[in-house]
Amino acid sequence: MREPIFILGPGRSFTSVIGSMIGQHPELFGLPETNLATSDTVGRWYNTLPGMTAFRAGVLRMLAYLHHGVQTAAAVDDVDRWLQARGHMTTGQLYDHAERLVHPRRLVDKSPLHVMTDTSLARLPQISTGAKYLRIARHPYSNGKSIVATGWYLAGLRAWGGSAWDQCTNPPTLDPQFHWLDIHDRIDRFFASLSPDSHRTIRGEDLLADPRRVLRKIALWLEIDDSDAAIEAMLHPERSPFATPGPYNAELGNDPGFLESPELRPFTPPKVPLSARLPWRGDMEGFTPEVIHRARRFGYTDDPMPAPALPEGFDGSWGKLTAIEPDGEGFPMAHGSLLDNSCVGLPPLRRVNSVQHKPEPSYGGGNFGAFTASDYAVAVFDSAQEPALEGIDLKSGEVLWQSELDLLPMPSDGLPGRFLGGLLLVRLIFENGRTRRCIYAGNRVEIVCLDLDGKVIWRRPTCDIVSVFGAAARDHGTPRCLRYSRDNALVYGSRNGYVGKLDPLTGATLDIRDLSTRLYHAGDWIPGFFKVRQSIVLHGDHAYFQGKFATHVDVSFSDALPTSLLRLQVSGTADSRIEQLPERITLDTMPAHQVIGAVGDGRVGGSPVSRLREDGKLVVFCNSFPEDIGPSEDGAVYQFTATRDEGDRLVRQWRCVAFHPDDPKVTAAPAIDQLTDTLLACHRFAMMIFAQATMREGEIVPDLVLSPLDCLVPEIASKATTAEFSSPITIARDRGDRNFVAYVALAVWEASSMRSFPFLTALEVRTEPELRVVPLWGHALRVDQEGAALPGARSFAQPALFSVTEGGHTQSGLVMGMMMHGLSIFR
Repeated sequence: MREPIFILGPGRSFTSVIGSMIGQHPELFGLPETNLATSDTVGRWYNTLPGMTAFRAGVLRMLAYLHHGVQTAAAVDDVDRWLQARGHMTTGQLYDHAERLVHPRRLVDKSPLHVMTDTSLARLPQISTGAKYLRIARHPYSNGKSIVATGWYLAGLRAWGGSAWDQCTNPPTLDPQFHWLDIHDRIDRFFASLSPDSHRTIRGEDLLADPRRVLRKIALWLEIDDSDAAIEAMLHPERSPFATPGPYNAELGNDPGFLESPELRPFTPPKVPLSARLPWRGDMEGFTPEVIHRARRFGYTDDPMPAPALPEGFDGSWGKLTAIEPDGEGFPMAHGSLLDNSCVGLPPLRRVNSVQHKPEPSYGGGNFGAFTASDYAVAVFDSAQEPALEGIDLKSGEVLWQSELDLLPMPSDGLPGRFLGGLLLVRLIFENGRTRRCIYAGNRVEIVCLDLDGKVIWRRPTCDIVSVFGAAARDHGTPRCLRYSRDNALVYGSRNGYVGKLDPLTGATLDIRDLSTRLYHAGDWIPGFFKVRQSIVLHGDHAYFQGKFATHVDVSFSDALPTSLLRLQVSGTADSRIEQLPERITLDTMPAHQVIGAVGDGRVGGSPVSRLREDGKLVVFCNSFPEDIGPSEDGAVYQFTATRDEGDRLVRQWRCVAFHPDDPKVTAAPAIDQLTDTLLACHRFAMMIFAQATMREGEIVPDLVLSPLDCLVPEIASKATTAEFSSPITIARDRGDRNFVAYVALAVWEASSMRSFPFLTALEVRTEPELRVVPLWGHALRVDQEGAALPGARSFAQPALFSVTEGGHTQSGLVMGMMMHGLSIFR
């Protein structure tokens, strides 16, 4: 056999287009992907690829063309029979057969499976001792991004096995860099067994950027015509008989993307890094030292990627930012209401006509689930193996986009998950009257701004934000929720004790305050800081933070350290800076501070809600564990408090104390109806309803107490043995109605199962003539293919309402995230 040319390299390394280009040389004949070296005989070749018809298509198309001059379905069937009748033929003999049919031209074969095993590569010299081998390299960053963007290739790596997985993580992480390194290491070993002149390595980027120059060098090495006419022929891979899809029974034979668009296009090598974190990983990891070393041997350098240009409006071209408004009135805790009241200005979903379950991505963790804007939702996921964010069309339920895995990644700090804070979905209004819709999100690694296509507008590392405090600064922590201030800035409190204020157009820091101070505890002044572990309330120029005090030193009775409600001015100051905490906090040094309980690390209260009274005074409701009452024979103790802002100070207005034999483990944020002043609050075992909540005083009791079983419709309650509340509450009402509907998730146990079933329930709260609650509907959040309820982890997400109009018809709906099983859309 004459000297064939074998093109080698990892998939998605330009091998398809380059192999086809070289195959168009007048003295050469470019084959489709044959994968013949995967076996030694034709019969074993068929058996090696059982069911993998796509990998056999190349040989069938080659023989159909060489035997019949056409690639029709009938011609493919004929050569398929011809091949199967020759199972004893060696694959080398089949190459000889093809070469005789194209003589005097030489064969060019680019087959992706040849580089997958040492055995396949070792067969190539047996086919032809004089073969030439051309390796195509591609920067591992570009190669990895291309693999991830090509779903079928990524699925193949997932199914293929261990070489593409990072085994140092638990569970192992699928990472194309390991596939890239594995293939090149295998080719290195193979080349070491060959004579030096029989193989060459080129960078695919070099050839595509300057094809005439590099193709001429290849022609000289192959000792074929290097005239301008020969080079020109190689610039037209689309002229190959195998550059378009084949008949239905042999459709592929090459990369599907190449078959769709085989023409050579102008190419500029991108600036891509070797030191950056990888966009296909969610854990902030980068290239291994071995990959970096191998890439540098190919001549690749570490070129930082240029920052994307800011879009119009963000770049100042539309003038000043004059206002920020919520994008719709959906998900209430983060962006629908700065009062954080969980009361939605949308018509409620009173009956369910359909449920769309979306099991993937699956792991919502302890996040809020989904955030609904006027016509789209953003779902939040916690696993580093899944995208952090997913855009969903509310009319169809279809996925609009998913974020890259490296957005809002999980750092290697020993803490599980990405743990995002509350998102902010807003409209930015500019001086020229134009509007931009955008999404803000943050976790302990970064705060980001995205457009409605999920594209990044800016990213701000949180380590940069706290760098002003020096090398000894605490980590930033997750911004518990992102809000906007009266002076059009992003404002947030972080779980690690900071209050930040950022420019919404660029992410630049406008101010950052450390919530460090000293508190009097157990007879001493203790240094520490307030962790903001719940969403915040904004009213006027002030923000209200529920902060858990944490110490810089070990102290006795750490569970007795206070949780306080703090009021800080975040806008309207002379220099627009955030109010600073005093060095020591007492009622004298900071009257805008009120102890609302004592919460240990494992006993975190739900987020506060607030209502503005008719007299203009703001009342903030918090749930926690009392600072002055410990567990007793009545069981664990739990409390709700109402704190009123008197302008010059915060005062406790009322408290409700509840006992339960088991630890209530507060998980649910309350909700307050703005029209009727009705407060709904839960711990695991009870829902408590308070009428005229902002006007009560002293030690009070609820007007109505409901067990979880009371909140289930009869057909669910009749099967249940016990239940617990698990999620924050959302409420909504029809226009003009004083009654309203509340939504809350529960974990429900049945006698037939040791595990709980997650359910979502809708309750009509009737405020007149007397307070009464009637379950409207209930639905399982996890179901099988027949719609039957399945057990699963409870949901901590908040029900996210939406309302969309299509064809003149307005439809209400609700998105509910799950801890481990995706999300559901109710309509």
